[in-house]
Formats: sequence, structure tokens, C-alpha cells
Amino acid sequence: MVVLGAQEKEHRSVIAHLPIQIVLNPNWEDGMGSSLKKGLRHLLNIQPETQAIMIMVCDQPLLTSSHLDKIIAVYKQTQKSIVASHYADSAGVPALFDKSVFSELLDIDDNLGAKKVINRHPEIVEAVDFYGGEIDLDTRIEYLEMSSQIRKKT
Repeated sequence: MVVLGAQEKEHRSVIAHLPIQIVLNPNWEDGMGSSLKKGLRHLLNIQPETQAIMIMVCDQPLLTSSHLDKIIAVYKQTQKSIVASHYADSAGVPALFDKSVFSELLDIDDNLGAKKVINRHPEIVEAVDFYGGEIDLDTRIEYLEMSSQIRKKT
């Protein structure tokens, strides 16, 4: 499932061919928390038996499916309620949240993200190293700069 807000039509056209469900958050300007809650409420409405969710953002270019697989494996192995990526001396997304913390996710302020819940309960968090997780690209210029740096290294 993908929650869209800003530039929804443009983003929808890019991902429309993918086997995903798109949820529109008309209140996206209220903040990341509003999108997170919109997506989770929608998911729980259509699949109330959901046991866990993984929250990700779209601007971490070094994210791999291997990292996501590792998060899932660590969750199954440790039974921790939260398995979060660790980078830049902090835990963050992508992160997997057990249903035991869904109510807290649904209660966060609209302008906050899942990190608030991660930081609130370090005793139930298992961290998985994510090399390069701190790199996020928010603009086309940032993308082009990173692409240029990668080409120079190869």
C-alpha cells in the first residue's frame, strides 16, 4: 500500500502499473503522521487481522529488498514489537511495527512520524544496521548530484 498526498496525480501515474493499493491523503500538508495514520486506518479497515506493518519512505535510494528481508527475519527471530533500521546513530525507517503498537501509531501527532514511537520505547526495539539510510533525496537536483557522485566512483 502506498499513501499519496503532494503531487498525487504525477506520483500515481508513475506507480499505477504496480500491484499495490493507493490511498489518497488529502490532508498530507498536516504532516507525515497524517499519512501514516491514513494508511494504517485504511489497512485495518480492509484487513483487521493484520499482525504487523512495515513503514517506509520513498526517498532512501540505498534501500534494498535484502534490508527489508532482514528486518522481517529479525522480527520473527526476536519477537520484538519494533524492528527499526539503524543509521546516523539513530533508529528510524524502514521499520516494522507489531500490532501491539498500532494504537500508538494511530495516536501520534500529524506532524510527527513513526520515529516518535520508536524513540519512546527503546526496550521493545531491535535495530538493524542500514548502511546509507541517512541518505535521502528530496529533489531532482539531489538525485542528479548523487548519480554524478556514483558515476565518478565507478
